[in-house]
Amino acid sequence: MKFIFIVIMFICGTYFCRAQNDDKWEDVYARYIDLMGDNSDTNENIYSILYELYLNPININKARREDLEQFPFLNDSQIEAICSYLYHYNGMESLGELALIEQLDYYTRRLLVDFIYVGEKESNNKLSMRKILKYGKHNLLLTGKIPFYERKGDKSGYMGYKYKHSLRYNFRYNNRIRLGLVGSQDAGEPFFSSNNRAGYDYYSYYLMIRDLGRIKTLAIGKYRLSFGMGLVMNNNFSLGKTANTSLAGKVSNNITVHSSSSDGKSLQGAAMTVNILKNVDLSGFVSFKDIDATLNGEGKIRSLSSSGYHRTTNEMKKKNNTQQFVTGGNILWQANGFHAGMTGYYVWFNRPFARAKIDSYKYYGPVGYSFYNLGVNYGYINYRFSVSGETAFNNDGAIATINTASYNINEDLKLNAIHRFYSYRYYSLFSQSFSDGGHIQNENGFYIGADYRVNPNLNVSVYADVAYFPYKKYNTSSSSSSFDNLINILYKRNAFSLGIRNRYRNREKNIPGGGEQIHCHENSTRLDCGFTSGENSIKLQLNSHYNRHKINSFGWMSCCYGRLGIGKKLKTDGLLGYFSTKDYSSRIYIYEHGPLYSFSFPSFYGKGMRFSLSSRYDICKNFMIMLHYGITKYFDRNKISSGLREVNKSYLSDLDIQLRIKF
Repeated sequence: MKFIFIVIMFICGTYFCRAQNDDKWEDVYARYIDLMGDNSDTNENIYSILYELYLNPININKARREDLEQFPFLNDSQIEAICSYLYHYNGMESLGELALIEQLDYYTRRLLVDFIYVGEKESNNKLSMRKILKYGKHNLLLTGKIPFYERKGDKSGYMGYKYKHSLRYNFRYNNRIRLGLVGSQDAGEPFFSSNNRAGYDYYSYYLMIRDLGRIKTLAIGKYRLSFGMGLVMNNNFSLGKTANTSLAGKVSNNITVHSSSSDGKSLQGAAMTVNILKNVDLSGFVSFKDIDATLNGEGKIRSLSSSGYHRTTNEMKKKNNTQQFVTGGNILWQANGFHAGMTGYYVWFNRPFARAKIDSYKYYGPVGYSFYNLGVNYGYINYRFSVSGETAFNNDGAIATINTASYNINEDLKLNAIHRFYSYRYYSLFSQSFSDGGHIQNENGFYIGADYRVNPNLNVSVYADVAYFPYKKYNTSSSSSSFDNLINILYKRNAFSLGIRNRYRNREKNIPGGGEQIHCHENSTRLDCGFTSGENSIKLQLNSHYNRHKINSFGWMSCCYGRLGIGKKLKTDGLLGYFSTKDYSSRIYIYEHGPLYSFSFPSFYGKGMRFSLSSRYDICKNFMIMLHYGITKYFDRNKISSGLREVNKSYLSDLDIQLRIKF
């Protein structure tokens, strides 16, 4: 009790601070990803992109459209407005000029200044080895996780020890050259043994060069792509439905490195974008890699495995058991706000995909050795009005199309509408775009959203989305439908903020264990209020989740977040929360601050408490150490999880240790 009392006093003590308005980009990031649930690959990738940009801000006077498209929080009209301002006024003299761009609201401007700076408009663009070696920046990050518990598999079943660790090396020069290596080891995986003779279970390596004459971007190693609206090729990320409705259906054309600690759907080989004519860019890519797959008894691919775990003998059998070859390209024309492009790729596997028999909802998935997808994207964007779309088809002739329209009535009111039709026979192995079902397949829907700034302190966002699924999907036995509605209210005045969010979803699902298909009603509510003063802040948050699917399930969680900065070297974040839910159906998700580059958005169900403490100490300019301790105590069980993950305790605690070296 004494320990808990000290923690509460630490968190609450941050309230008594001098008031000033100073949002942190991590807080805004948490607000954006809050609606994405447990899509950890997308959220980790977004965090990685933002953190790299935070460490290496962009010179706004040299920023291209592709540079601005990296920012997940900028919509198409805002990007167009920034580009137009830079062109007409020959750059910026100070970041204060962002206030002159009507499309940028206060919160977007405040967030953007963390990632950009005002530099020279013209300078020698020629690369030289002397400058690269002299001004390049090295960054080495070592991370380890120590669990203070043993799972059943740690005693017998897992091939490696229970510790998780990783290394991350990155070299940057002027945002024009980026070179890196990532090695990652999950708990339970062998290290320098078994199939991992080279050490880490997973490696990512990359080199990216930008602005090399007509070559706009060159990536070698592991990389990600995003073209158009993602119906054909987008293995980067998609924000989907967010609290900022103007971001839904965003268009992007980018080649980025893959610096995540998980493989996801990354490509491996080379990709390049070349400016072949005025306003015309041509991109090409080629990839060859070994991937994980679940095979049937005939040695055919039943499904591609994305978990990345290789802890047991069966999991290790899936590692790199299939070869994948991908090649394709994109051509894009942009001028005076108009854009049109075409994207296509061909993919081949050394094993054929089998027709789904057990999972009948996957019946219209890929079958055979090779596939292709082709699509065209189009649109017009200006500072007030924009329309965009993409239409694609696959080798079976099935069609997918998405079309969006947005209108900024004034600087305070923005409207956005999206229609999509994805045939149940359409599939693309690398697509990611706006959808309700999470896949670009078997969906016909319409979305409308609005962002309204009532006054300088009050913002309201609302959306409604209806969708119909003509063919059966996971947890349904026939066609189904869904309705999704959200309202998000944020009030901020000086150091005080108050947020209210409510999301209601109505989806048809089968009753667990088989049986009829009925409506599943879900309602999630979040209320939070906070105070900020420089590096110090406190926030109280209450989450609730109601689920009715034949039976009722209700859960809630109250949290207290605190941040304390002592001088310029020591920063500490704390979390103390209590949760109570009927079962897993009413689980609660919360965002938790953790080590650099790590994403933490855990879920809780049952009855218990969560406490975490994260401290970062900058020893000097070149050395930083971070410690993160977390413990979850359950009051309704003596065993946690099941199978090889079972822990014979009522609590879980672990410690993350991170060391960063710059040179």
